[in-house]
Amino acid sequence: MTDIETVLRRHARWLEKRLREYERARRQLLADDGTPRTLYRGQWIPIHLASQTNTCRLERGTLQVPIQGDPRSLLRDWYRSQARKELGAMSSLLAAEMGVRYQRLQIRLQRTRWGSYSVRGTLSLNWRLLMAPPEVSRYVVVHELAHARHMNHSSSFWRTVQRFCPEYRQHIDWLRENRLLLEALSSFSHLTSGSRKDSAPR
Repeated sequence: MTDIETVLRRHARWLEKRLREYERARRQLLADDGTPRTLYRGQWIPIHLASQTNTCRLERGTLQVPIQGDPRSLLRDWYRSQARKELGAMSSLLAAEMGVRYQRLQIRLQRTRWGSYSVRGTLSLNWRLLMAPPEVSRYVVVHELAHARHMNHSSSFWRTVQRFCPEYRQHIDWLRENRLLLEALSSFSHLTSGSRKDSAPR
C-alpha cells in the first residue's frame, strides 16, 4: 500500500463528509427554477440581474444587481456596505450592553475567521456574517467583544460569552455546518449560469 493510499484510507470518512457538505452547498445556490439566490440575514432571496438599476438594492424580497460591470464584485461591495451599517450598529449596542469599548471597526473577508479583536481595540468582522441569521452574527460580535476583557479563551471568557449569549453553542454549530455554504455563496460564481436578466421581482 502506497503512502497516498494510507492517507486516503485514514481520512476516508472525513473526505466523504466534506464531499457531502460541498454537494449540499452546491445544490442550494440555485432555486428550483434555476434562479441564482443568496442568503441575507439567514433568509434565501433570489438574485436578478437588471439593466434598469445602477446599484444593488433589495426590493420586495429580491436582490436587484446591475448588469453593467462585474455583478459579483458589485454584490461583494453591497454586502460589505450593508455589513458596515448593520454589524456596526449591532457592535455599538452590544459594546454598550457589555460595558466594553473598541477603537475602530473593520469589515473584511477573512478566510478562516468570522471575526477578531486586537490588543489595540480593532474589532474585525467578516462580511459573510450578513448571510447568517442575526442571532448567529450577534454571537460572533459578543465573542469578539468578550476579548476586550479576556484576550484568551479561558473559562472566564466563556462565562462572559454565555452571559450575553446563552445559546452560543448552537450558533457555533450553525457556523460549522454552514461554512462551506457561505464560502460558495460569497464567490457568487453561480451568477453566470442561471441568472435572469431584466426580470421583475415576483
